[in-house]
Amino acid sequence: MKKTKTILIVLLAICTNMTFLSCSEDDSNGTSSSDTFIRFSIDGTDYALNDVVSATSLSLTLTGAKGDIDSNEFISLGIFMPLVPVEGTYDVTDFFTEGDHKFTFNSEALDVDFTFADSGTITISAIGEEYIEGTFSGVVTSNSDEAITISNGSFRGFIVE
Repeated sequence: MKKTKTILIVLLAICTNMTFLSCSEDDSNGTSSSDTFIRFSIDGTDYALNDVVSATSLSLTLTGAKGDIDSNEFISLGIFMPLVPVEGTYDVTDFFTEGDHKFTFNSEALDVDFTFADSGTITISAIGEEYIEGTFSGVVTSNSDEAITISNGSFRGFIVE
């Protein structure tokens, strides 16, 4: 029993040290997530979603959100592109298939539940070692079937491998 307790304490100490080492400032030469954003306009109102999350599954996805999810102020936008993006301008599709370029939008205040854009474009203008950048615009439909035009969209997110 004493041997088992000692082994557990040693394992706990090793795990604790590894946690602190992995959280050290070893990435001080990197760029923080505050350099990522999704920005756009709707009817003359500008929106800025900072600290964009990058993820991969069937596609590379950049997602930004602002506000409390349970409030009327919550807004989110997600941009989908192929896992291996290529610079260029692409038509947005509302049908979710692997490799298509698309974006989603959600806004309680504008009466839009999570939905894909009905139409639009995504332009990938730069792909670096760490970041992908571009622009987008499109139209989403509200819950009351009103067309909402998203314009002047721009994004910068991390490349995820």
